[in-house]
Amino acid sequence: MRVAIGSVFFNAGFLKYRSWEITLLLFRDEYKVPFFDPTLMARMATFNELTFSTLLFQGLATRLAALPFLGMIVVIQTFVYPNAWIEHLVWTSILLVLL
Repeated sequence: MRVAIGSVFFNAGFLKYRSWEITLLLFRDEYKVPFFDPTLMARMATFNELTFSTLLFQGLATRLAALPFLGMIVVIQTFVYPNAWIEHLVWTSILLVLL
């Protein structure tokens, strides 16, 4: 479970890191999380996805690493992709087991 959910978030973070200009455009034009600067949100998401997925892979601070991902899922589900609740429910279930 650690590797499965970690790989989902690590791949997303690595893609953000490799295509930084596109990431900034996505956060500004498509994701549009209210009340926050898109650049700040892009940096936070990339940091969270790369850092905490690495902790999950290594089995270090698994419970602590699951918490930011749960927060990210709430934000994504609420503001970005509200129709993707089935996928988010699966991710949340895995993270709750790890928690």
